[in-house]
Amino acid sequence: MARLSFLDVKKSFAGVTVLDDFTLEVGEGELVTLLGPSGCGKSTALRLLAGFIEPDGGEIAIDGIDVRSVPPHRRDLGIVFQDYALFPDRSVFANVAYGLAARRLSGGETRQRVTAILARVGLESLADRRPAHISGGQRQRVALARALAIDPRALLLDEPLSALDAAVRAAMRAFLKEIQQSFGKTTLLVTHDQEEALSLSDRIAVMTGGRIVEVGTPRDIFERPRTATVARLVGSNTLVPVEAVTVTGEACFARVAGGTLAAEMTTAGRSSLLLCLRSDHLDLGPPDGGGPVGRVVQSHYLGRRLEAVIRLQSGHDVHVTAGEDDPFLRKGEAVALRLRHPGRLLDAAT
Repeated sequence: MARLSFLDVKKSFAGVTVLDDFTLEVGEGELVTLLGPSGCGKSTALRLLAGFIEPDGGEIAIDGIDVRSVPPHRRDLGIVFQDYALFPDRSVFANVAYGLAARRLSGGETRQRVTAILARVGLESLADRRPAHISGGQRQRVALARALAIDPRALLLDEPLSALDAAVRAAMRAFLKEIQQSFGKTTLLVTHDQEEALSLSDRIAVMTGGRIVEVGTPRDIFERPRTATVARLVGSNTLVPVEAVTVTGEACFARVAGGTLAAEMTTAGRSSLLLCLRSDHLDLGPPDGGGPVGRVVQSHYLGRRLEAVIRLQSGHDVHVTAGEDDPFLRKGEAVALRLRHPGRLLDAAT
């Protein structure tokens, strides 16, 4: 296991800043995810750590040793690419054995190690097949086996599940977490998929514009965002401007769109506030219920749930998730919002 660290790393391409003062520490055996939209710099950070590109400034270290001058093949990192990068003219066995050739293992030791790792990922019966003759999920396992076969100090995973369809991706998430934990490898994962980040990570670093906005556990990032930026990026949240905040004893209430909703008191002293409303924490009731009043403008059937858009009298749209039999989700219906859990007050400038 290894410790991975970035300190004030900067990188630009053609005068465009891609990473700016990027700082992150990944502990031994930890799986940390860089989560963010396309173009935020997350894959650039992974490529810098791998040694495929050089930083313009800052320090990149493995176990406290600066590796900026160390070539990629000497950093001892296992990498799984988005497109898997398998050799189409080689068998599954030969693909997994590829990284061992440079380490000059004997033929017997190579066979033993490759056979063992293929068994761990459930592909021993497919050792003689070519990549074109196995499924996408199996190709992903081959790429993972190849990365693990060299017994790397750490794993780098660049959107490893994005090429899979939804059903296979869900199964592979569970498999990937099981393998990472059983091998105990320090892992840096890059993804734009929230479910992937939430289900796999020990910690998540949310990125935008070449910077890390917030780092925390999956539960903290999803349920207790500290910034308005993260609340917009992660989860199904609506941020509504707060007209006024009232504190009575230990209770806090925010006035939004002419109605009142319970709120956490964490940022009640700030002047420009937004109330973060999670779609699955909202209920709908008759318009005389006391909460902010709006009208259902959209409603979408998504299997066991409905997702609706409520346009408040202030003109702000709020997203609500409800059961398919909710009586207040008819388009055009006048409704009032109710919160099952207090909303989060966030500084609008964050």
